[in-house]
Amino acid sequence: MLRAILERSLSRRWQFVWQGIRIAAPIRDPVFFDKLATREYWFAQGDVLDVMLRIHQVRDDISDVFINESYEVLTVYGVRHTERQPRLPGH
Repeated sequence: MLRAILERSLSRRWQFVWQGIRIAAPIRDPVFFDKLATREYWFAQGDVLDVMLRIHQVRDDISDVFINESYEVLTVYGVRHTERQPRLPGH
C-alpha cells in the first residue's frame, strides 16, 4: 500500500507537470489544506489543480537569458477532475 503524505509544510514539495515540464513546488495556500482536511478537495492521478504559480528565475550571464530556478504554488483555486479512461475489454 502506498499512502500520500498531505500534511501542511512550507518545505515539502509536491510534484506537478506544468506545460509538459515536471516540476516540484511547495503549496503555500493554507486554505487548500483546510479544504483538503475537510474533504472539500479530493483528487486522483491525472486530475488538474488550478493554481497561481510563482516562478523564481535567475539571469544567466553567459547566455543572457532567464532560467527557472524554483517554483511555488501560492493559491489553489480548485481541482478539475479528468474523466476516467475506459478499460479495455477483458481487463
